[in-house]
Amino acid sequence: MKLFQAEIQQLNPELIKGFKSIDLDYWLRTKDFQEFISHLPTIDQIKNHIESRKSTSIDRTKLVDILLNQHIPLNSEIVNSRIRCLLNDNTYTIICAHQPLLLGGPLYWWYKIAHTIGLCNELNLLFPEFNFVAIYYSGSEDHDFEEINHFQIFNKNVEWNNSSEQSSGANGRRSTLGLKEVFIDLKKTFTNDSESQNIISRWEDLLQDSSDYGDFYFKFFYSIFKDYNIVYFNPDDSQAKELFIPYILKEINSQIVKVASANTISHLIQLGYKPQAYVHDINLFYLVDHYRTLIQKKDDQFITKDNLYSWTSASLKEEVYSHPERFSPNVVLRPMYQELLFPNIIFVGGGAEIAYWMQLKKVFEQCNLPYPILWRRFSSIIYTAQTLRKITELNLSAIEFIRPIEDIIHKFISTHSVFDSTINSALSNITKSLDDYSDLASELEQSFYNSILSEMNKLKAQLNHLHAKVLKTDRNRHDQSIVKIQKLKEQLFPQNNLQERVDSGVQFYLTYGSAFVDFLIKNYSHKFKATALLVSS
Repeated sequence: MKLFQAEIQQLNPELIKGFKSIDLDYWLRTKDFQEFISHLPTIDQIKNHIESRKSTSIDRTKLVDILLNQHIPLNSEIVNSRIRCLLNDNTYTIICAHQPLLLGGPLYWWYKIAHTIGLCNELNLLFPEFNFVAIYYSGSEDHDFEEINHFQIFNKNVEWNNSSEQSSGANGRRSTLGLKEVFIDLKKTFTNDSESQNIISRWEDLLQDSSDYGDFYFKFFYSIFKDYNIVYFNPDDSQAKELFIPYILKEINSQIVKVASANTISHLIQLGYKPQAYVHDINLFYLVDHYRTLIQKKDDQFITKDNLYSWTSASLKEEVYSHPERFSPNVVLRPMYQELLFPNIIFVGGGAEIAYWMQLKKVFEQCNLPYPILWRRFSSIIYTAQTLRKITELNLSAIEFIRPIEDIIHKFISTHSVFDSTINSALSNITKSLDDYSDLASELEQSFYNSILSEMNKLKAQLNHLHAKVLKTDRNRHDQSIVKIQKLKEQLFPQNNLQERVDSGVQFYLTYGSAFVDFLIKNYSHKFKATALLVSS
């Protein structure tokens, strides 16, 4: 297996096309958003937030019992010891969250987890009086299968097809039918790499011992991250939901999220930002077996969106108390569930996550829950050794490829064609001469001068047309190189999108093994925003 060796270069995210305006603005100018957050995402704000966090207590004993119970199948004393640390009042968590994407999905999943672990490691060194544990909150209750069932590897789409009767509802409860074919497909991709084949075989073994997709994902996660300071949490847990009962009832009876977030959302819209997450009247799903559907209120009754289940106010309250596990928060209610359970100080997320969290500060205040520091994870572009070699052969620099494709091509042509600069200079000289001629003619009678000016403008238009034809002909001499540039740009920005949103992390993990994850964590810095990883091996 190859070593993952890379040079890191910091990038200005504003130069990279693909980030939304609210993401860039928060990332680079967080102070502009102070009314929507609790503390700035800086190291010197950590202690201040811990002090404010102390005023809100959580049931640490219950939390540890829940986590230890979830981790019985793992049977790892190393992970259990991390969990038991949460019993101590000086231990705090840093949380990242995501849906259970197939084998981790795009690179941003890997970056987010690496960032969270790296930040924990850094804080444990900076603040030895405290202990920090990373938490991965698995979105196992999410039900959009099309969002999780595929990934792209070496420009090839790998898809999990699941057509069983247990293929609806919460993704964590899904049957694993069809997953074996994903591993067969992967092995064909890595035919000549015995170490990659061994990793895939170990994942196949995990699959055979898994009762459902959530069980497999738990094991898959720890096959990669068990040796790092992170703990997996599955929110589809009846004991955890018992603690959430008061907030479930607040949402049902008072529509707390919609009411408390309304002014914030209006203000964000006034500032020119489109709300990231839609807020329903009731932001709860009814969750049973392989079924998850939104709960709505109609007249004096509560019904699921598909009309399959209905309740009176009294019967719904009774079911919440009897079966809290049947009530699943959606994207805008989930943050309250998370912060209720954990002694959390930081939430690490991507731009979209930060954006919907900023809609919710007033909701937290209404619920008397602590609001975490919102920390934007790092972004990165990976330049493989092969890509770097091809860029060097074109006498271009790697970082130039974050710019628009036409800028890169123009830079290449201007560098490789003396003719290009000469013809531009000639056009400039001719245009200046025509302007001088026009200035002299301005001393003549006005109508005659206007006629001269009109003819001069026609000449300039003809010259520009001729110049464009000459440049196009010159550019055609570099067609092969331009095609290479376009292919390299496509590799770094696949489908004209950010690499981290398209290319899978598993292709790098299977190529480099744990060295890939080690590098991301060990080279993490809170100062990083966007980086280029120039891989030399």
